[in-house]
Amino acid sequence: MPHTLTLENGTSVAIAPLMLDMGGTPVDFFTLPEASMIGYAKRGNRVVFGNEASSEVNRQIRKYLANGDADAKVETAAITAWRDDEANVAKLDEFESSAAASYRDKVLAGELGQGRAGTGGASALEKMQTAAIKAVLVYAMSKLSPPMAWPTGKGAAEKGDELIDSLWHNNEAVRTKFAKRYDRELNAIKAERAARAASKAQPVASVSDIASALGNIAA
Repeated sequence: MPHTLTLENGTSVAIAPLMLDMGGTPVDFFTLPEASMIGYAKRGNRVVFGNEASSEVNRQIRKYLANGDADAKVETAAITAWRDDEANVAKLDEFESSAAASYRDKVLAGELGQGRAGTGGASALEKMQTAAIKAVLVYAMSKLSPPMAWPTGKGAAEKGDELIDSLWHNNEAVRTKFAKRYDRELNAIKAERAARAASKAQPVASVSDIASALGNIAA
């Protein structure tokens, strides 16, 4: 059900539920206590005008160092060195002001969006949850008539985010219907990640050690 928000001028507007994934449990943001809503807003503001704006500044520096080529590869060390050079203070201020203004305009125009879970400091668990949601939706879309595929190509990440928001976070019926499949997908992803981490932790033995060990194993 939509919520009603009363503005300072007395106007009332309807707002759709905003579902947040809290450790696998969807919770409507607008049902949170006021202190929690304020905390979310302040932390989100720090992420947008801290992490995301800083990444935009680095993108501008990278392009600047590559003589305008936005796709060029520039080492992180080169960007850091440029930032630390006092000769670049004025240009850095220009980039930071531009990035802040860009994000401020997006916020005020309602164009910020929610971004991808895989960026902006998303935790390992959040990334796995998003991967599980995508797997569920890919399965469900493949069963449609005619079947539909997950977005690819230019703008695929943004389109994928929109699908996840509309078909999962803001759709309780779909979440309920595919809850068990989501749990299976998430558990499978967690197991795969754990197995990968365990394999990386395995000691690497020398050829002579392996040969010696093989001699003690029954054929």
